[in-house]
Amino acid sequence: MIKRRPYPSLRHVASALYAGYRFSDVLRTFLTYIDAENIEDSISQEPPLLAGLCPRGAYLDAYLAAVGEFEAERFGFAPPNWVEGEGRFLSAPLAPTIGYEALHQILASETPAAFKKRGLVVSSNALDVA
Repeated sequence: MIKRRPYPSLRHVASALYAGYRFSDVLRTFLTYIDAENIEDSISQEPPLLAGLCPRGAYLDAYLAAVGEFEAERFGFAPPNWVEGEGRFLSAPLAPTIGYEALHQILASETPAAFKKRGLVVSSNALDVA
């Protein structure tokens, strides 16, 4: 039986985000269907930039690039060139939320390199899907 992939690529993920779908739901669904057989197709096409088109667009642009790079490396492939492109990095690193500075420091210490270099702070298991 062939698994139907609701979001077969990061390009589709970006389109869903532009349409207003919830980021965590779309990303989790995308990651659920990623495997060694489809990773290259899933990340090879550059997603459209969302900055200025939807809330938190610049953040989403950087995050999708980090996901593309992280997943490529996880499966032993070279990341696609688009992940290093203009608009795929935050202009300034995310600042800690007031009252959560200690948590921010902990997360910053475990953030994978693909995210850290883009100014993103995530937990080391941010892309784990149960």
